[in-house]
Amino acid sequence: MKKIARHFIALVILLFAVQANAQERIISGVITAIENGSPLGDVTVLVKNTKISTITKSDGTYRIRVPKGSNILVFTSVGYVAL
Repeated sequence: MKKIARHFIALVILLFAVQANAQERIISGVITAIENGSPLGDVTVLVKNTKISTITKSDGTYRIRVPKGSNILVFTSVGYVAL
């Protein structure tokens, strides 16, 4: 009986972990210049209305964890005008 109880507890913990992980998603991409398609590094990628952000690498790639319910990413960089 104790073995079954331990397995049940382990299953419950696993289900909570899966549920917690489902509350966010990872979004990745590449930022390039519209003029010539060259990758843009050091671009700030921000989840709107949060403090969650990242910066693109020199090859323009980024990866950011976005909470469930957040649908807007804001990209900013020195020298570029917001559209």
